[in-house]
Amino acid sequence: MILCGFPLRLHYMIRCSDEGYLLAGQTSPGSTGTQDAWLVKLDSLGCIFTGCTNTIIQENWPVNSISDFSAFQNQFGNTIEVSFYAYGNEKGNIQLIDITGRTLIQRSIQTLVGLNKHKEFTGELSPGIYLIRILTGTGAITRKMILE
Repeated sequence: MILCGFPLRLHYMIRCSDEGYLLAGQTSPGSTGTQDAWLVKLDSLGCIFTGCTNTIIQENWPVNSISDFSAFQNQFGNTIEVSFYAYGNEKGNIQLIDITGRTLIQRSIQTLVGLNKHKEFTGELSPGIYLIRILTGTGAITRKMILE
């Protein structure tokens, strides 16, 4: 999206208790290398100002409730530490997937609003490239991980 000549990146879209939306993001780096954050509150019609007639929010837009997802192997090599930020309380799964697409580990989780941390025991997995995936009712997010 472009606004006033600046490319915008939407990072979060959260449904508010008043049926409106809170949008947050940043501008892409310009020629000076700087970025600006932005935050916009919309009413239930997708308007910034009361009484506008433009509806820009659609109910079928996908909204992923997980962000800031990271995963790393601990120093002893037998567990993976997974952390992410959740925007809702919902049930989900953490999966460890090998390079052939086979799910090796799947655990049920309950996300809570805010920072979530989980440790997953990997046992005696061979060194290699794996995928860590978090699945919830509102989306999925995947990261590549190299186990040593």
